[in-house]
Amino acid sequence: MKRLIISVFALINTLSVMGQDIYTNGKIFTSNKQQLWASAMVVDGDKIVYVGNNNKALSYQNEQSKVIDLEGKTLLPGLYDSHIHPSIAGPNMTFVLDLFGVQNKEEAERLIREFAAKQPKDGWVLANGYKIKHFDSSTAQELDELVGGRPAIICEESQHTGWYSSKAIAYFDVNKDTPDPDGGSYDRFEDGTPSGHFREKAHIAAGFLTTPELLTKEQQEIAMKAIIDKCNSVGFIGIEDAAALSAKGTDDVYKRLHKKGELTIRVEYNRTHLSPLDDSTNNISLDKRRLKGDEMLSSRTVKFAIDGIPTDKAFLFEPYENLDCEHSHTCIGVANYSKERLLKNFKYLIEKGDRIYVHAEGDAGISRVIDCLEEINKTHAIKNERHVITHVDLIKAEDIDRCAKLGIILQVQPQWQPLDEFANSYIKPAIGEERFDRIYRYDRLYQRDDVIVGVGADFPTGPVFSPWEMIQTIVTCKNVGEDMQPRGYTSSVEKAVLLFTINNAFVTFRDHISGSLEEGKKADFIIIDQDIFTIDPHDIHKTKVLKTVLNGKTIYQNEK
Repeated sequence: MKRLIISVFALINTLSVMGQDIYTNGKIFTSNKQQLWASAMVVDGDKIVYVGNNNKALSYQNEQSKVIDLEGKTLLPGLYDSHIHPSIAGPNMTFVLDLFGVQNKEEAERLIREFAAKQPKDGWVLANGYKIKHFDSSTAQELDELVGGRPAIICEESQHTGWYSSKAIAYFDVNKDTPDPDGGSYDRFEDGTPSGHFREKAHIAAGFLTTPELLTKEQQEIAMKAIIDKCNSVGFIGIEDAAALSAKGTDDVYKRLHKKGELTIRVEYNRTHLSPLDDSTNNISLDKRRLKGDEMLSSRTVKFAIDGIPTDKAFLFEPYENLDCEHSHTCIGVANYSKERLLKNFKYLIEKGDRIYVHAEGDAGISRVIDCLEEINKTHAIKNERHVITHVDLIKAEDIDRCAKLGIILQVQPQWQPLDEFANSYIKPAIGEERFDRIYRYDRLYQRDDVIVGVGADFPTGPVFSPWEMIQTIVTCKNVGEDMQPRGYTSSVEKAVLLFTINNAFVTFRDHISGSLEEGKKADFIIIDQDIFTIDPHDIHKTKVLKTVLNGKTIYQNEK
């Protein structure tokens, strides 16, 4: 009997090490705060079984093992982005005209005209990313001329405004008798006829919501795979889709790819509560679309937008400086939800088991969200539920403290902090010097150990996509290529990597299986071509990923 027991244990030990990958001689940053650094790691199937030193790692070796000598290369946990829009970015890369980065109106017009000419006579012309200064006062009739009378939706770069052709306006049944939705508006001629631009919630409920649904199923899958492949190539193995607007346009695409075994990224997607729709209509859809899912795909989050961007639509405590408050009811911006409506919806969804994720940019909008969650916390503890407020452009110091106390995650866009051309040209005149000096001061959040911070590009609402650019910005407080004084407190590379690994994994509900390199966790990791911890931090953006591994399988390999 004793000999039999010994034989069984020997067999188990042999099986446990069969086919293991042993990574040695590396510079391994684990994102595990109990053991941040290691030189070796052992992977067994889809799991990590050891993280530590070379000698111990090599003790796992047998005839079936594969030893990979990293030769000093840097190995990190797979990265996460906790705010991205794949159902916009994917079509931009494939079937929608990409206008991001086009610097003048004439070039944009030429590209729209040429793209439209390639479409069927009655086919949709879809474009994304124009600069607001190029077409902000242009009419539907001007767009009709560019697209040859086709139905067309041209989205501006922030995704908060759309330029619509006459056929597109008719498709959405908008006319001079259509009232402006709460938190949105239709530009109009003097007689009330829509002139071509849908703004904020008017656009969100029309073109923003519908564009992914105008593609065929095959096109949707091609587009989604294109953006996921792009994510894998820069090191992302997990994302938070911050606005899955419909089942047909987003949820079902993920599900089809997952069923086929073609989903190569962990996804938590946000079902979106649309403020122009009544709550009953919203809740029927949100309840139906809820997905407990699995380690690869889930939706336990509902997205709200309390306000818009701080040019005139972010909800502020004090008036904008560029608006005539005597003749405008929106001189402090727009709140898409009253406190009563927001509180009612939060309570309903939290009782259903959902997490709340809210777009809030103005100080009054941010405070309203916290007020509602604070009220709920009086009778239902929320601290461990991971509720999120994203953007938090003008958050007050006392509201940061409240978020720390309540466990509310503050999700931010690092590349906004240094202040770009759009911020200086449009936001600064709107909010004035004092508020402009404190907008996007995300560095103050990074410095606090009691505040949970998530980071992400909000791609493609701006050109920045690479996590390496964002890591560089967090470390230097300057955007890539800009010759300027750092704006704010600089951070360590270690801190920046933690934000993109274990912090973002926490935001996406994956920290128990991923986000750090620890025994028992999934083998999600990347190998990069330079040591970002010791090089000049202004060169971090040049980082190339050599290999991306998810669940122990290579999903991206740099062949160059």
